[in-house]
Formats: sequence, structure tokens, C-alpha cells
Amino acid sequence: YLDQARIDKAKKLQLAITAGVGSDHVFSFFFCILKGGEAGKKNKNILGCVENALGLREWIKQNKLEDRIKLVVTSDKQGENCMAEKTLPEASVVISQPFWPCYLDQARIDKAKKLQLAITAGVGSDHVNLEAACKRGITIAEITGSNVVSVAEHVVMQILALVRNFIPAYK
Repeated sequence: YLDQARIDKAKKLQLAITAGVGSDHVFSFFFCILKGGEAGKKNKNILGCVENALGLREWIKQNKLEDRIKLVVTSDKQGENCMAEKTLPEASVVISQPFWPCYLDQARIDKAKKLQLAITAGVGSDHVNLEAACKRGITIAEITGSNVVSVAEHVVMQILALVRNFIPAYK
């Protein structure tokens, strides 16, 4: 949860990145997300994929922060030689998706000495060892409630499919 101390910590991190405080410090963002493939390459509006990185590359460039922020964007998150294992020790921030999470277990949290913030670009934080993260003072954030409309729409469509006998009629 976000208490005032964690909100203040996030604000200090934002200020440190954008205001030039400690300008010799490089913040490392590790972004673990699904590949968009050809669709991601062709359509810049599909932000939630490796190719478009939630628009962070453009934001970094627009704010002239290339020398302050190292952005690693990948879908490679499993195995001992994966990009997650290589990048986490230097990461200040980890961003992942609920359906392609970067698991932050005790071992990974122990390796991620510089980690300050772990964000889920969606709902859920069950892929993070919350107890270990709290002991280290790592802020865990998610976008609670971001999928309520799509879940409701899905349920209504499932009801309609059952009521209208859609699946058997399709076959």
C-alpha cells in the first residue's frame, strides 16, 4: 500500500531523476514486457510491448535524460542467464505486466541492491515477495482497478454467449 512515507519516497525519486539532483547518478529502469512483434513495430500506439516500451524511450529523449536513465526493455525473464538476472543488480526501478510478470522472489530481491521501486503496469502484485521487499524498503506499486471495465465486459459477453447458445451454433 502507499502510505505518506512511500509517496514522499516516490516524489524524491522523481525529483532526483528529472531535476538534476546527483547528476552523476544513473537510474536504471528494467522493463519486462511482452513482445509486440510486427504489430508493435508498425503501430506506436501499442505502448505495452517491448518495441514501444510504454513510451518511455520517447519521454527520456524529450526530457534529455539519456545520460541519467538507462532503460532496459526485454521479455527475457526466465533462466539463470536471462536479461532479468543480468539487469536486476543495477536496477533502480522494475516495471512488469500482470500477464508477463518479472518474478521478484527473495533471491532476486537480495541481488537487486539498488532496487527502490517495483511497478506492475496493471493489477496484482502476487509475483513479488512482499515481505522481502518491505524489509528492504522497496516500494511496490500497481494500478489497482485498471481492468474493472474490461472484466465486466468479458463477463457480459460470456453471459451472452451462453444465453444465445453461441459456441454450439458456431460449430
